[in-house]
Parts: sequence; structure tokens; C-alpha cells
Amino acid sequence: MKTHTPDSTGLALAFITPHRVSHLLARTPWDAPAEVFHGASQRARQLGYRLTEIACREEKLSGTRINQILRARGILGLIFSEMLGMENMHAIEWERFALVSVGTHTDSPALTHVQSDHYENTAQAMREVFKLGYRRPGLALRPYLDIATRHRYVAAFLHAQSRLPPTDRVQPLICDEKSEDVFKKWIRMEKPDVVVTGNYRVRGWIERAGFRVPGEVGMVHLDVSPDKSDCAGIHQLRPRIGAEAVDTVIGQIHRNERGLPAFPKGIYIESEWVAGKTLRRIR
Repeated sequence: MKTHTPDSTGLALAFITPHRVSHLLARTPWDAPAEVFHGASQRARQLGYRLTEIACREEKLSGTRINQILRARGILGLIFSEMLGMENMHAIEWERFALVSVGTHTDSPALTHVQSDHYENTAQAMREVFKLGYRRPGLALRPYLDIATRHRYVAAFLHAQSRLPPTDRVQPLICDEKSEDVFKKWIRMEKPDVVVTGNYRVRGWIERAGFRVPGEVGMVHLDVSPDKSDCAGIHQLRPRIGAEAVDTVIGQIHRNERGLPAFPKGIYIESEWVAGKTLRRIR
């Protein structure tokens, strides 16, 4: 795709988030919303747009105040991050803007959204553990993650598990991060040989339940971060998600599409597999 250098016309997009994230990458090796913002900001610059960050909850902005800011800055398109964590969104003058959300898909308002392909992420994780010889994979998720992904993690897990004999099918566990005792009871009863999860605390839970990782039980994380580089799992490519969100909203601007879409689209970005020390070849 042809890119353009920024010019003085002031083409502007807004990245709307509950809390400011642009500064976080300088302080921590990994932060999910900040990675999305970084990818979006780079892509916007390539295409000649400036991306303004608006932290509506942190700055205690009302819907009316948000509208004033957007008009004053000449914003053409809005990219929403972590929309479930924001109030006053219904007051936004939707009809004025091109719109896209990143991350969690919401129904009210229903926007075209760009997110990681959670179903394929889990399917890929299952293919990798099967290749290594694991035959009793288990899935352990926090309730909010199951809901936020619209049960795609569970759906992909159950589909992959269906190829196994019924005696090797482990019941998924949905429990919060304070439920170590529930997890220990589950792992001792179900006896998975590998646990697929979105919670880094699970590694400690496995070990405190009396199992060595990866000697007795393997572990796969569905959202590996660079500072946990010894863990096998899925690296969600959030800068690509941010870049795709910019491409999507600019495409709407070029097509003169404004306001809430009659038929929202879902755009799913595939991730990459990261080998790590929490798995071993067992067959």
C-alpha cells in the first residue's frame, strides 16, 4: 500500500481509552493497550494522519466534553480501546465520525471491530501441544476472559478436544484468579497433562498442587508477553491490531462512511506461536 508523509492539512484521528496508555511502553516491557496504540500511531503517521489520545475516564470527561474536544481538534475518525471500561459513550455524536473499536467486541454500540483471532489462537495452541505428544489438554480461564472473548477460547478448545477419545477429554475450568483451591481440586481430579490458560498465576498453582512444569504438566499461555519469554504460548500481535484499526477507519473516511454501521464488520488478526520452556516433547 502506498504511504504518504504527514502534511499540514491536520488530518486527525482520536484513540479513545479509559486511561492514558501512550506513556506506558517507556515504563514497562509490555502493556496490551499501549501496544495497540503504538501500532496505530505508527500507521497513522505513515498515512499522513495524527493520532490524538483521549483518556476519558482518567480525565473525567463527560460525553458533552468529549464532543467539544473532538470538534475543536478536527477529528475525523475514532478508534475505541477497552470500550467496556468507558462510560458516557452514548453521548458521542456518532454521525460525525468514522468509527472502529479494538479489543473487546461490544453490542451497544455495535461498531466494526478489530481484534485478535481468539478462536484460531486456541486452535493453534492445541495443534502445537498435540504435535508434542500431549493427549489430555485442559483449559483454565478466568470468567471475564471467557465472556470478553465471547467463549471463543472454550469453543476452539472443545472442538480440538473432540478428536480425542472420550476418556482423554478434560472438563474446562472457569474460575477467577483467587480460586487456587478450586484449580488444585480440578487438576488433581481431571489430571490434564498440559494446561492452556490466560492466567500467569496458573504456573504457580500447578507447582503448588504438586506437579513440576514442564516435567509432569505443561503450560501454554494464550497471551504471551515479552517479559514472560520462557513461557510457551500465543503472542498476540497487538501493534498489527492497532495498524489495522487505522487502515479500517481511514477507509471509512475515504468512502465517506460516518456513524454507527447498519452491519458492523469483525476483522480478526492472527497471532504467532512462541515456543517456551513450559512445554516438552513427551512422545
